Amino acid sequence: MAQPQFEIKPPSTLSIILGLAVLILFLFGLFKIASWGYSLLYYASPILLIATLIINHKVVLGYSSWLGQLFRAQPLLGIGMAAATIFLFPLVALGLFIRAFLPWRMRKVMEQHQYQDTVQPQIGEYVEYEEVKEEKIELPKRKSKPKETLNEYEQLFGDE
Repeated sequence: MAQPQFEIKPPSTLSIILGLAVLILFLFGLFKIASWGYSLLYYASPILLIATLIINHKVVLGYSSWLGQLFRAQPLLGIGMAAATIFLFPLVALGLFIRAFLPWRMRKVMEQHQYQDTVQPQIGEYVEYEEVKEEKIELPKRKSKPKETLNEYEQLFGDE
């Protein structure tokens, strides 16, 4: 029997410790970046909430009515969601701002492109058109392939 060319050696203690240290530093760096982002959102959240109210106040009213319905339907879950709304207020303000901003921006872009390229015909107006002459197209005849003989495997499934 032939010997394997490569032998698998267990990792050394030093490489395990070094790998764990790199993992811990990487996770610490991710945590620091996330905490900086959260603190930035914390200070920007009142501005985001005011901007949401200016853009579309129905988003905030819809969220508060959803919380009220949740209180009536499932009181314990409603209390939990209200607590999460208070503790995660920066993320809630960002989410509400995105829900208000994206449809508003899409509407602005659609209005801009709708009238920029062409004028939309009104109902009852005639649209200019051009008549196209129909020509009969003759296609070349296909050459039929000679039938190939079926091998034993294809014969198992019948004539196809």
